[in-house]
Amino acid sequence: MRKKLTVLFGIWLILGCVSSVYGNCEDDPFTETDEKWVCNNTYTNSIGIDFVLIPAGSFKMGSDAQPDEQPIHQVSISKSFLMAKTEVTQAQWQKVMGNNPSVFNSEKLKADSKNHPVESVSWNEVQQFIKKLNEIEGGNYYRLPTEAEWEYATRGGTGTAWLCRGSAMCLDNFSWFSWNSRETPHTVATKYPNKWGLHDTIGNVWEWIADWYDEKYYSNSPSDDPQGPKFGKARVIRGGGWINDPQYQRATNRDAFLPNERHRNLGFRLARDR
Repeated sequence: MRKKLTVLFGIWLILGCVSSVYGNCEDDPFTETDEKWVCNNTYTNSIGIDFVLIPAGSFKMGSDAQPDEQPIHQVSISKSFLMAKTEVTQAQWQKVMGNNPSVFNSEKLKADSKNHPVESVSWNEVQQFIKKLNEIEGGNYYRLPTEAEWEYATRGGTGTAWLCRGSAMCLDNFSWFSWNSRETPHTVATKYPNKWGLHDTIGNVWEWIADWYDEKYYSNSPSDDPQGPKFGKARVIRGGGWINDPQYQRATNRDAFLPNERHRNLGFRLARDR
C-alpha cells in the first residue's frame, strides 16, 4: 500500500494543479503570492487538507528583536516538504477525532465554525490526531513542522520577518490580530497568503511546533535541518494569534507551552513528508 501511495503521490507532482484553488494559475497583481508555483505544486489529502510543496533552500533564521531569536544564523532545509495551506480546521479535526474541543465553536459564535481553526488542543492531543490521520491514509506521512521549517515556509523565500514589504504597515491584509479580530479567531484563508500560498501563518491562532523549546538553542543550533533540542519541558509555538498585538505577528517570534496545555488562541498546522 505504501508503494502504491508513493507512486500516486508522485503522479500529482508531475501533473500539477491537483485540487488547486488558484484556477488558471495567473499571478494576482494585488498579492505577492507566486500563484503559478502554488497551482503546480498543490495536493489535497483524504480529509480535505490542502498542502503546497515547500522547496529545499537556505535562509537566515532569527532576528535581533528578542533574546531568544538571537543570534541570526544560516539554516539549510535540505529536502522539500509539504506544508498545509491553513491551520487544521474544526471540521477536519472532527473527521479524524470525532469531537470538537474548540472554545470558539458554532454555539459560541452563533455561526458555522467548521472552517475556523481548531483550538484548545494540547501538543499531546495533536500527536493523537496525527497518529490517527496516518492510520487513515496508510502511511507515516504527517507530522508537525520543525521550528526551522515553519519559519522558512512562513518567510516564503523572502528575507524579511514580516509578510509584506518588510514592515507591519500592511499587516491587516495578512493577519487576524488584536486590532482587527474582534476578539475571536476567524475562518481560515480569508486573508492574503504568503508567497508560497500559506494562509494565517501569522495571526488567527498560534501554532504548535514539533521542537522542544530552549531560549538559547540558536547559539548552538546545527546549520542543516535543525530538529530542536533533544529534551525540554515545553514545546515551541509560533505565529501569534487573534489576541496578540503586531509585534507578535512576525515570522521570527517564538514562544512555548507545556505539551499538555491548551489555549483558545492555540491550534496547529500540518507538515507532510513527500
